Amino acid sequence: MTPAGGGKKPRITVMKNGPYIVKDVKDLKNSQGEALPTRPEMSLCRCGASEDKPFCDGTHFLVGFSGECQNGGEKNRIKDYEGRDITVHDNRWACTHIGYCSRGLPAVFRPKERPWVRPDEAPADEVEATVRLCPSGALSHTRDGVLHRDLDRDPGIRVDHNGACQVVGGPEFEDKQDGARPASPEHYSLCRCGASENKPFCDGSHRFCGFDDPKN
Repeated sequence: MTPAGGGKKPRITVMKNGPYIVKDVKDLKNSQGEALPTRPEMSLCRCGASEDKPFCDGTHFLVGFSGECQNGGEKNRIKDYEGRDITVHDNRWACTHIGYCSRGLPAVFRPKERPWVRPDEAPADEVEATVRLCPSGALSHTRDGVLHRDLDRDPGIRVDHNGACQVVGGPEFEDKQDGARPASPEHYSLCRCGASENKPFCDGSHRFCGFDDPKN
């Protein structure tokens, strides 16, 4: 989304074995919705070891952090689950397993069953509203022949408690390490713990690696 008033377009650059360089993003919040200090250019930690989370303090040099993606993107494909009034599109590669879908609408989203998405088990409006909660871009939907993937939001980043950086509003994205691209250019989840096998994107590994960020 182009900034109001014709300002510089926000940008996030993934540095090789280093931080996220964030430029011209003015909306940075913690998990409580409280504003965090911003600068025209900021470095956000992605190794998980900074003492100044969510900001980088250079610790990635000391811990020998590797930002290399380990899954090769082999799961980066979309599967369609067709219903009468809505089709849900799912990209497992992008999923962070945060569970907004399965907890919010368990009649439709059943991770332990196959097929795991059953669009006709709830009204299409409820399915659509739940899909829109997906922070990573793994889920999208089609209604009346129109694909709905991206939302119209101002650029911003929310730092999840002991979790990912949730990006919205489509800041320009560049991965200087592996050339990765998000499933949705408008919203995506960036790893903060350093343990994701899908770097720079979150794959939910923060839940198991002991990542801790009590301040945010």
